[in-house]
Amino acid sequence: MSESESENEFEEESEEDENEADEELKAEEENQNFQPVVKKLSPYEFEGKHDQRVILTKDEAMDSLKRPGFSPDGLGIAYTELDLKSRNLINIEVITSFKYVTYLNISFNKLNNKSLSCLRLMQQLIMVRVDNNLLTSTDLPHVAFLQILTLNSNNLEKISKISQPNLGVLLLNDNKVERVENLDSLKNLRRLSLKRNVITTLQGINLQWLRYLYLQENRLESLNGVDKLRNLIVLNVADNQIAKLDGFSLDMKMLRELYLHNNKISSVTEISKLYKLVALRLLTTGNNPFSKEDEDRQEILMRLLRLDELNGRKVEATERKEAYELRLEREYEEGSEKSEELDEEEEEEEDN
Repeated sequence: MSESESENEFEEESEEDENEADEELKAEEENQNFQPVVKKLSPYEFEGKHDQRVILTKDEAMDSLKRPGFSPDGLGIAYTELDLKSRNLINIEVITSFKYVTYLNISFNKLNNKSLSCLRLMQQLIMVRVDNNLLTSTDLPHVAFLQILTLNSNNLEKISKISQPNLGVLLLNDNKVERVENLDSLKNLRRLSLKRNVITTLQGINLQWLRYLYLQENRLESLNGVDKLRNLIVLNVADNQIAKLDGFSLDMKMLRELYLHNNKISSVTEISKLYKLVALRLLTTGNNPFSKEDEDRQEILMRLLRLDELNGRKVEATERKEAYELRLEREYEEGSEKSEELDEEEEEEEDN
């Protein structure tokens, strides 16, 4: 109501009404001066804050379409992205009306495995994000061209069947998965992330085609079985319980980056076992029982002269030279000791 309209109205009213109106205006003014503090919720905080369960409507889905492009026949416009995150959704069946969508984000909802059965009719999908939902299984409908699938922060306790033949990236962070299994059929899988799960072993893993593996913050005590990952380029096993560095093989000729910080490695001599990794150029070992910063830096470089970066610092030419000289010195000392031992053995044999 404008100020002029309110003035006219007050002139027609009685004196009593005028007083009432003044009181209402005064109350309204006070309310405006004392607005309640409303906290904006992040997507992570949003989950669980409301009990409301929502069934997606076609109009709402249409409002969430993005990235217009040409339809496959070139005669019309087709939207390729559908962003439905943070809606408290329990049913998304109407998305099948948008058959040309290639990117689907349904994270931060209330979807279970049954809710995703409609994906079988979305065969153009290339990327699907289903983080922070209520999934209990990785067994989703077959989508022929799907390449990227993220299932972070669900209720997954194991990796069951995955029917996505062209899947190249799989993210399963922040679940309760105990073993890396049932992935052998994914011949195109190149990147696998299982951060913050409860994985205790790599035994049985057989992903020869995998390039990147992220296993931070699990319960690994050893790396036995890692030799099956022959084409691995990056391996991150930081924040585990690893004490020994057994398991690597000469067949791992492509591994360039290895992250071992925050583990239980007690002796720097364990680092010698990494000589088999001929392509290794980046290594982290900080916050292990043997770690003594600069003192151990030279000990590590002496064993791995090919390193370009160690614990976040570039390896300088002078450091490499010093490490090489230290290696020669150690080898000479070891050779002298062995020679003395052989001489003693020969003298004993002669005496006998």
